[in-house]
Amino acid sequence: MKKYTFLMEIGTEEIPYKILRTLSENFFEKFSTEIKNKKIKYKKISWLASPRRIAIKINKLQYNNTQNKNIEKSEQIKTKFNNKKYENIINNNKINQKICNKNIQNNSKKYEINNILFNITKKILTNIKKFNLMRWGNGDNQFIIPIHTITLLINKKIISGEILKIQTNRIIQGHRFMGKNILTVNHAKNYQKILFKHGKVIADFNYRKKIIQNNINKKIKKYDGKIEKNNKLLNEVTSITEWPIILIAKFKKKFLKLPKEILTHIIQDVQKCFLIFNKKKILPYFIFISNIESNEKNKIISGYEQTIHSRLQDANFFFKEDRKLKLIEYLPKLNNITFKTNLGSLREKTNRIQILSENISKKIQINTENIQRAAILSKCDLVTNMVTEFPKTQGIIGMHYAKLDNEPLEVYLAQKEQYQPKFFNDNLPTNIISSIISIADKIDTLTGTFIVNTKTTYKNDPFHIRRISTGILQIIIEKKISIDLKKIIIKSIKLYKNYSFQTSKIENIIMKFMFNRLYSLYKRKGYKKDIIKSVLSQNPTNPTDFNYRIQAINYLKTLNISKKLITINKRIINILKQSKETIQINNIENITFNTNEEIQLAKILIQLKKNTKPLFLSFQYIEILNKLIILYEPTNALFKNVKIFTKNKQRRINRLTLLNKIRNLFLKISDITLLQ
Repeated sequence: MKKYTFLMEIGTEEIPYKILRTLSENFFEKFSTEIKNKKIKYKKISWLASPRRIAIKINKLQYNNTQNKNIEKSEQIKTKFNNKKYENIINNNKINQKICNKNIQNNSKKYEINNILFNITKKILTNIKKFNLMRWGNGDNQFIIPIHTITLLINKKIISGEILKIQTNRIIQGHRFMGKNILTVNHAKNYQKILFKHGKVIADFNYRKKIIQNNINKKIKKYDGKIEKNNKLLNEVTSITEWPIILIAKFKKKFLKLPKEILTHIIQDVQKCFLIFNKKKILPYFIFISNIESNEKNKIISGYEQTIHSRLQDANFFFKEDRKLKLIEYLPKLNNITFKTNLGSLREKTNRIQILSENISKKIQINTENIQRAAILSKCDLVTNMVTEFPKTQGIIGMHYAKLDNEPLEVYLAQKEQYQPKFFNDNLPTNIISSIISIADKIDTLTGTFIVNTKTTYKNDPFHIRRISTGILQIIIEKKISIDLKKIIIKSIKLYKNYSFQTSKIENIIMKFMFNRLYSLYKRKGYKKDIIKSVLSQNPTNPTDFNYRIQAINYLKTLNISKKLITINKRIINILKQSKETIQINNIENITFNTNEEIQLAKILIQLKKNTKPLFLSFQYIEILNKLIILYEPTNALFKNVKIFTKNKQRRINRLTLLNKIRNLFLKISDITLLQ
């Protein structure tokens, strides 16, 4: 069977570096899925990408070409004539009809391979939904960036057709400034070689990334240095280069006096260069990646040095200007800055954070002195020159300025850590004061957002409240801060005094939203849906409590007796649903039971109540479940030997009361009847 090489390349304008890899991988996943669905065989499928192209290459693609003529002939015959004539022609030509039809059915996809590959490409290109699209030219074509060429080759042959009003061909683009700008691909297998040799483009993203990494390591050896691991930056510089050249430049030593985070932000985050370290100490050098091989490297280096010098000079000036005041002296300026539309000023937000922080600290019995100080300073750096010029340094600058003002360690750390976690796997605050400030800040934002927009949803989330909510939960759970989230949210809502809304309505909306985030968080952690739902059914408003319950139910499912306990609970539910009696809520110690089974079960329940009470207070649910296991045998014996719905009303009520007590004991942890 003959094997083929397939190439798809989309030649574009410069693709934004932030989305190049994501876009290419998205294409790759969709193409792989479509090929798999069509049951096309191949040895390897890979994606390639550079700033002006995304490509898919399939090696050793297989389809049966030897039967194409017979298939074509049979299909033409079948289309041209009716069934009777078709059968006569088949017989006259001594063609086995069953074999012919089977060949048509089994090999039509292989025969139509060109159409399949063309249609897959067209489907993906015309159904991009994950990214922001734009129009170009006079037509209605839409893509992330204007497309210039679409190349579809299977071996030497062009797969002809028109996509987004662009005719497919074998033309590709080389480097803008080196090599040939316009190239022709004679064979799909030669694509990368042609680009490399004649176009000065390394098309393989991951190979280009490896070259950059290896060449950086070679360059910094003479400085006895290293670069910090930064995969994000490495991906970014790989996304903006086609022919990477590694160069080293320097900056003035005086700038080393700036905080490390400022140097890192300006040189790495803003300018996309790499700092060089020696034993965690920053050296006055940086590495940058040029996209052109030039005989005038010194001019290129000098240009980068001037740019970096200018940015660091500005930072140095702003830093000195800011330090003319203490951080607390910036507090009055917060009155002039709006927090969010219709949510007051940053000064008002600071007041709310302070009140909420104190409220939380009292509930968990933490000294409030440093909490108050950390809260009142929390937004002061937002009006400094440094943060105004470099917004992403908020919190970091506050931490450094508070430290220079001789604020306590926990206070100045809280200035930075109040914004953590910024994403799912980000670091959490390191101490309890930072944690409390972070929770208070995020709850205030969450509450305010829902007050002004009750229709905030998963798709409509302009203030990133999903991320904020998850952050709140992560801190509370991981730091084991035992607080009732519902009470804190009610307190937060009441702090918005100047707004007209129904408190209970906002509270219900927020708690529903938070329970959804809990579900998503634990699903992401790998817990089964039924476990999460069984605990959520009891609406536990303390996330730490919720976490212990989840762990306990997860443990319960590993026990052999778990199925029996679930079955018993389901039976109890069914019996209680059938009952029309008003079940007593008084203690079973005061009830006179008649049968040995009832008496035995009542004794166990009385003892369990006594033994588990302190365990419930300290969330020791695994230990509680281990004790509740004892209920199975006497409950099962009750069902076997005692008639629950006896004609004697009082006895009937007594027995239903026993069952209700068992049910409620389990419900204090979870509704285990929801477990599969």
